[in-house]
Amino acid sequence: MSQQELNAQAKTLLQAAGYGPQRPLKLTLLYNTSENHQKIAIAVASMWKKNLGVDVKLQNQEWKTYIDSRNTGNFDVIRASWVGDYNEPSTFLSLLTSTHSGNISRFNEPAYDKIIHQATLETTAKARNTDYNMAEKILMEKAPIAPIYQYTNGRLIKPWVKGYPINNPEDVAYSRTMFIEKH
Repeated sequence: MSQQELNAQAKTLLQAAGYGPQRPLKLTLLYNTSENHQKIAIAVASMWKKNLGVDVKLQNQEWKTYIDSRNTGNFDVIRASWVGDYNEPSTFLSLLTSTHSGNISRFNEPAYDKIIHQATLETTAKARNTDYNMAEKILMEKAPIAPIYQYTNGRLIKPWVKGYPINNPEDVAYSRTMFIEKH
């Protein structure tokens, strides 16, 4: 779907829920204090207002207060992030199981939980990936979270530097694993 089609669908869903120009959806977007997080929150609020007519109040909190609000569910919409700590889809997908302590969205979908559990029992990557694809379809349909960007890091590495970990999700590079190839 194009962005215009997605916006039209969102407007239709908002209208079906009783929201519109005469009665706009009003919510608060909570984020932890950071200039970058603030810029993103302002952009999101602006897009929601322009495209959907949603009135968004921005609220920033210092880290400790933000964590308390996050852990107690004291928010309408919250900025959150996760950096994978191992190279396997479950580092992200398991976060949305109903019993995971990191499930700040409070997403609760038994079919999703069952599929993620089944993936832990699979003995091949192909079977696990089939399960993960089914789980991702549920996430796309239910949309308990709205990923908007992914952290990236750029590196310039000379071709004779060997042993640099290219697929390291935590972006940790130990000098003991690297060496200079004769050139």
